[in-house]
Amino acid sequence: LELDCEGAEIDILLEMEIRPRAIIVETHGMHETPTPEVEATLEEIGYEIRSVEVAEQWSPAEDFCRENGIDVITAVDAEAA
Repeated sequence: LELDCEGAEIDILLEMEIRPRAIIVETHGMHETPTPEVEATLEEIGYEIRSVEVAEQWSPAEDFCRENGIDVITAVDAEAA
């Protein structure tokens, strides 16, 4: 499952009725979904964080992402891992 929901990521994660093996989430700190909060939510619902990276790794987009808390988290179902 890939989520890029401009601030609705946590609500979607908490309301999911499916159980994907892997989830990729783009966080948006500027829209009140900071990376640490999304990571905590993923762990709370049983996912293991595999990586956290800046969403865009080319200039000047990288600077914008760092300034605004835009990251990509990859997580897998802890039971399936």
